[in-house]
Amino acid sequence: MAASLPNEPDDLLITDELHHRIAHKADYQREKLAIQDLARQMAEQPDQVLPRLVHLAMELCGGQSAGISLYEAQPPGPGIFRWHHLAGRYANFSGGTVPRDFSPSGVCFDVDHPIPYGSAGACVRFSIRGRGS
Repeated sequence: MAASLPNEPDDLLITDELHHRIAHKADYQREKLAIQDLARQMAEQPDQVLPRLVHLAMELCGGQSAGISLYEAQPPGPGIFRWHHLAGRYANFSGGTVPRDFSPSGVCFDVDHPIPYGSAGACVRFSIRGRGS
């Protein structure tokens, strides 16, 4: 049976759970190597910096997916977010869009800071449901 979708974006938040998680020890050597990798990429293949950044972020954080969500204004409407350089589980959604007013990225715009969500899949399904798809 499929999990039910939340009614509001706030239902996806995991902020309170973060207080109970065990913090991972920082690996400064690994972070330094990642920054050097990006600097080398910028010098040798600047057009590949963003895809490399996404892969390094996923690798360093142990994530199952990563990507870049860029806002595109579309007057007179609220605009959209377009997903770029997706890697991992949601790579096949690269180039996809979601309405600015009905997406986790839109909520981040509204509150002016990043927000920890518990399930990227639920966020995507929630956003798609909002478009009537």
